[in-house]
Amino acid sequence: MKNFQKLLASAFVLALLAMAPSVAEAQNCNKNPNHPRCGGGGSDDGNGGGNGGGNGGGAPVIYNWMPSDIGVAFDSGITGAGSHIVTLDNFSGTTYPGNLDGTVQSLTHGAWTSLQSSLMAPGASSVDVNQPSGRRDRSGSITRHYSSSATLQVVNLSFGLFDPVGTDVDDPNYSFGYSIWDSLVDEANNPVGDAVFVKASGNLNGQTVDTGTLNIGFPLPSPHLDVLNLSLIGAPNALFVGALNPTGTIADYSTIAGDDTVVQDMFLVATVRDDLTGLAGTSFAAPIVSGVAALVGDKHEAYLLGIDNRAEIVVDHLLETAQTDTIGDFSDSCTLTVDGKCERSSIYGVGEVSITNALSPISPPQ
Repeated sequence: MKNFQKLLASAFVLALLAMAPSVAEAQNCNKNPNHPRCGGGGSDDGNGGGNGGGNGGGAPVIYNWMPSDIGVAFDSGITGAGSHIVTLDNFSGTTYPGNLDGTVQSLTHGAWTSLQSSLMAPGASSVDVNQPSGRRDRSGSITRHYSSSATLQVVNLSFGLFDPVGTDVDDPNYSFGYSIWDSLVDEANNPVGDAVFVKASGNLNGQTVDTGTLNIGFPLPSPHLDVLNLSLIGAPNALFVGALNPTGTIADYSTIAGDDTVVQDMFLVATVRDDLTGLAGTSFAAPIVSGVAALVGDKHEAYLLGIDNRAEIVVDHLLETAQTDTIGDFSDSCTLTVDGKCERSSIYGVGEVSITNALSPISPPQ
């Protein structure tokens, strides 16, 4: 496969992800400082650069697009400290209007996803890695963007890498063509890895992670597969994230888990409140899960420091603690266990990410 045939496409840009015509204002503790979850006044931007920002040194600001149980973490002082979030995304070119922090503004796709994960885990350190569309200038390794002082690295991947249908990513000679993409897949499969890879499942309108194709004409004149999805299937340090509507059902645009049981076992969903933020797509489900992973790294830092495969442990914990009672039709597509319980779904995977459950004790590795 020649490198110029490959295409990088933002999972946000692909399809059905036009901004809402009007952008509602998110909760801001500047405007409601007496809210029980506001710590005595907020900053204008609510971001704080990933260093515990939010409200002038008090508890971090909670915005109404966030999971309803994030206060469980913030009220306990769990903000992501000890974790490091790498946002690999497009930080140049087109900007989009939206509102995550109480301010309507227009930012690049990468700036939005980075801001979202930093608001979810304001105590985590972070770095933005600009990878503009086109798969050019992708030298180096993903690990060079890790923090040497962090217990847990979290890499947010709100995009897809596309090759024509028929591409075999399992071919020993297959390569993305650039070292950073290949190193990413290697790290996701690293048996002693300390990095969790959170991949937006894509916006393929109800198609599945393993077979979903994109065919929109120029610049993709023939059906293409998200080969990054395919390359991460079965990776112990990775998980896929689909998008829920506020009503608790899968978003029409979201790629779903599908019938592959391996994918089902590594697929989560998160609620995307585009009705409040103007930002739609699985691109904005993934940073929620990335933020939760960073919170888990904070909560269980002492325990994780003693475990070589800490990334796999955190991924397993997030998947094992997913909730299904928040999903209206989970049972319609679930696989039953021997005792008659719904174990996983061809649409929703293992269920919706739960902060409350994820902050519970981690079971020791078997």
